[in-house]
Amino acid sequence: MRKINLTKTAFTLLEVLLASIIFMISVLGVFATLSAVRQPVLQKERALTAAVFTQQLLEGLRSQVSASNFTANGYNGSLSLGSHGPVSQNQDGVQYNMTYVVSCAANGSTSGPCPADTAMTVNATVAFPDAT
Repeated sequence: MRKINLTKTAFTLLEVLLASIIFMISVLGVFATLSAVRQPVLQKERALTAAVFTQQLLEGLRSQVSASNFTANGYNGSLSLGSHGPVSQNQDGVQYNMTYVVSCAANGSTSGPCPADTAMTVNATVAFPDAT
């Protein structure tokens, strides 16, 4: 005669509940890590976008200057000394405001003509909101 084994192996309700709690804690830890990393990544992305916009602005300014603009009397092109801006651009709902200052490299002056054979410098600043 055969014996029939009526006991089946299965998980108890307590084991299932404990496993579910451990799983939920680990999932919450992953989501907390992802959300903590998100803000610095967005901030770096905005800083990179600001750098690209600034590079485009500087390339546009560079195109206004040619060797023929510099004479023995100084610079006579369309790029004027002093503060300029703000120049605003919107990318993905984020407002970037750029300002720049053109000055003579020799004396740092932002007004009057640059002396002959003097380079000009451009200092650009870009403002954008923090990532939230």
